[in-house]
Amino acid sequence: MRIAAFPSVFATVLPPLLRRLRSLHPGIDLVLLETDDREVETWLRTCAVDLGVVLNPYPESGAVLIGEDAWVGVLPSGHRLARRSTLSLADLAAEPFVLATGGCHVHAGTLAKAAGLLLGDIRMEVRDWTSAVALVREGVGVGIVPESTLPVT
Repeated sequence: MRIAAFPSVFATVLPPLLRRLRSLHPGIDLVLLETDDREVETWLRTCAVDLGVVLNPYPESGAVLIGEDAWVGVLPSGHRLARRSTLSLADLAAEPFVLATGGCHVHAGTLAKAAGLLLGDIRMEVRDWTSAVALVREGVGVGIVPESTLPVT
């Protein structure tokens, strides 16, 4: 069985599901393919993979929901916005920004655009959520990441 997903899914959502699949069906050989979610969609359409995990699948795709995640703002410690009780996407978009894509077509940049906002001062763009959080921690800028990708403290 060929399974394709973007990197953060292999790091968070899939491990317990794959363990359960392997325990229930030990004879199934699994091939795990890590890529971005657009490529997963293409591979699914062309039957190049048996199972794929994507963000926000097309309604007509027949997708099954395996999880939901909240988008959360991340700030360097001591950042002036950290003292506020609530933050908006507009508050974060106006700051120097670390943009992480996570290998997905939905990320802080597309969220901002959908809200009619612009990330006007992108200091660094990375693919990996962990790298983004580390850069925010170092004061490079603020960011927005899926809650499941936050480091466990």
